[in-house]
Amino acid sequence: MPREARLLLALHYVDGLSYRELARIRGISVNTVKSQLARGKAILRRALED
Repeated sequence: MPREARLLLALHYVDGLSYRELARIRGISVNTVKSQLARGKAILRRALED
């Protein structure tokens, strides 16, 4: 899993940060946060299904 996606997943689901907070902290757009989270969730979902 890409490092950025892994980091965003942890910050969002473990630490409870919002998309806006993640975007501000990482210096990226909210849309990039959403796409990285979607990518990370898809990779994690496939790994857990195997």
